[in-house]
Amino acid sequence: MTLSNDRGHGAMDEREKQMAPAQNESKKRLLQYALERLGRKELAARLRVPEKMVEDWLAGSADMTHNRALVLADLIQDLTHAK
Repeated sequence: MTLSNDRGHGAMDEREKQMAPAQNESKKRLLQYALERLGRKELAARLRVPEKMVEDWLAGSADMTHNRALVLADLIQDLTHAK
């Protein structure tokens, strides 16, 4: 028996589409928070991406992957507990 759906890999349902702008804005705010504390170069290094990618995420011209968002969340947790 095979379990599948009609959406295909990577397809978004309507609820996911409606939530995407809010999620992107939340990621931008988290990026900005980390950027203010670490600076662009250190933030990029900790996220293991080029500095240009951080700029693109902040500008909204590129989407952050789920894996990078998890790394960002861990980084912010470290920053907030380091006080």
